[in-house]
Amino acid sequence: MTNWDEEIFFAVEIQPELPGKFHKRSQSKIVANETYAYVELTKGEWARIDIDDWPLVAGIPWACMADRGLLYARYAGGRMHTILLGTPKGFHTDHKDGNGLNNSRSNIRVCTVSQNQQNKTIKKKNKTGFVGVRFDERHGFYEALITVNKKQLHLGTSPTASGAHKLYRAANLKYFGEFSKLHPTE
Repeated sequence: MTNWDEEIFFAVEIQPELPGKFHKRSQSKIVANETYAYVELTKGEWARIDIDDWPLVAGIPWACMADRGLLYARYAGGRMHTILLGTPKGFHTDHKDGNGLNNSRSNIRVCTVSQNQQNKTIKKKNKTGFVGVRFDERHGFYEALITVNKKQLHLGTSPTASGAHKLYRAANLKYFGEFSKLHPTE
């Protein structure tokens, strides 16, 4: 569920009738305010785009899809963010805020697969409570690891999980810069 409900409520429908390959009833409704346009999706969801981008997505029956726990806007020809950015083959599109339905230009950027992996969250089976940290039961210490260009790097060890996570955070910033998603240490 998006937090744009109030903005959508006060927005005005802007989509004209467009000739095209899709029947008018199957085209997604678009409403807008002075800054953003909102595209109606299936499942009661809405995608946000910049007001200037609405002609790029108009006349298409957009759907809401879930992929690895996130929601995205898509139709048979691809995902909305890929169409808006013209993301080249072999690259991905990163949503800076982690919301796959926020496709405003300030929130999306082209990235490599490795950069996009920085969005990962703590896995359910993680026992340390920190991304990039595992407990070595045999030796009794916490180990910090990071994957860069498909290679797992050993960053060091610590007697505490938070100490090992500090090593991970430093490496994450070093290797991924602006794409670094620094998770809290406490």
